[in-house]
Amino acid sequence: MRINLRKAKEENDQYLDIDLTIDLESIEGVQSIKIKEPIQGKGRIYFTRDGMFLSLTAKALIESSCSRCLKDFEESLELKMNYEIVSSKKALEMDKEEDILVVDHDMIDLEEIIIEELIMKAPMKPLCKENCKGICNSCGQNLEEGSCNCAPHKEVEETIDPRLAKLKGLLKED
Repeated sequence: MRINLRKAKEENDQYLDIDLTIDLESIEGVQSIKIKEPIQGKGRIYFTRDGMFLSLTAKALIESSCSRCLKDFEESLELKMNYEIVSSKKALEMDKEEDILVVDHDMIDLEEIIIEELIMKAPMKPLCKENCKGICNSCGQNLEEGSCNCAPHKEVEETIDPRLAKLKGLLKED
């Protein structure tokens, strides 16, 4: 959803209400984020004598793969955005870099803003649950689905790469 800010300000005295739906299956270039249902967003652009401000909240249901057990799971994300909208010329004059949204030619693309925020808020190492046990290093059994028959963590000597075995001596306490 693209908005011409100059036109919106001329047509609205104090604010412009925003209600949008973004229907995507995934985000281009980001393979780890699959979107399960349309992203819903509500917000407002405020027009004041000091400038313009964007307040926007969006909800997204994403599907991720757990970084420990590799199981797919769904996760709900709520994105809250509050930005001061400034031109690129004014942004160069400002000291602060956070909480500003730089726009050129009086056009703002809310879909792009929400997608960028979603990418930043999505977990880098998603977990299906906080204490996920993961998979067994030896046999690959998903330890969330049941235990495996592997010996509980073989002796360190058996699993150390022989080329690095001499380094083990550095860890011995006197």
